[in-house]
Amino acid sequence: MKRIILALSLMTAPLLAGAEEAAPTPMYVAATNLTVSGHPGAQNRFETFIKRAAEAHAKLDTKRHWFAWQQEMGNPRSYTLARTFGSMTAMDETPMNPIAEAFGPEEIAKLTPDHEVVASVERGVWVQRPDLAVMPDSPVGQRVIWLQATVRAGENERFEAYVAKVAEATREVAPEVRYATFAPVFGSQNTYVFSVPTSYAQLDEAPVMSVSERLREAFGEREARRLEAERAATVESLVQLLVRPRPDLAYQPPAEE
Repeated sequence: MKRIILALSLMTAPLLAGAEEAAPTPMYVAATNLTVSGHPGAQNRFETFIKRAAEAHAKLDTKRHWFAWQQEMGNPRSYTLARTFGSMTAMDETPMNPIAEAFGPEEIAKLTPDHEVVASVERGVWVQRPDLAVMPDSPVGQRVIWLQATVRAGENERFEAYVAKVAEATREVAPEVRYATFAPVFGSQNTYVFSVPTSYAQLDEAPVMSVSERLREAFGEREARRLEAERAATVESLVQLLVRPRPDLAYQPPAEE
């Protein structure tokens, strides 16, 4: 798997309190996509390491956190670990080795994944874009469809104009369709991610209105054809995956009382 992927639907941007024209607080996501090798026992070793890391963070009370997902349809050896931040500067934290600090150097030497466990690692940062989405209400814990659109160099503005019209049409003619949108910041191969919460039951149901149908219903045939031409001109590739959350591989510090 050559792209970093995010289950973006778990995160919604809180609104700034106060003034009537206050803008949403940016929500940044730093994600690491790891593909585990096909060597026997590699997935068990990898998952054991992540779980032990969570135990170490809990023991040290670091207040750090991460979410975890695994591809369900696609490559089941592909995992994504992601953290959320309220600003770019908040990402500039000193890396730490929690397992060694919590349990000693022997433990980290025994558990650290090597090249026979992890086949590839890629990292990137995205920012949530509620203005280009129809935000889900509470998608936590649901399976998620990830649609990744890699945009041609220099075409981000045109692509975002198209996505904004899709969101407008969706709100007008298909408000039951909900999805979150994240735009690339760096290290993300200019890939936008659209995250749609779903379930196995919903996968078997009749599909909702397609994007093309929404555009035609909202804006008419001529405008819909123009917008679809914009998408074709700006998008280099599209990838769709089904993923599931792995709370057993995630870590959320206990809420402070």
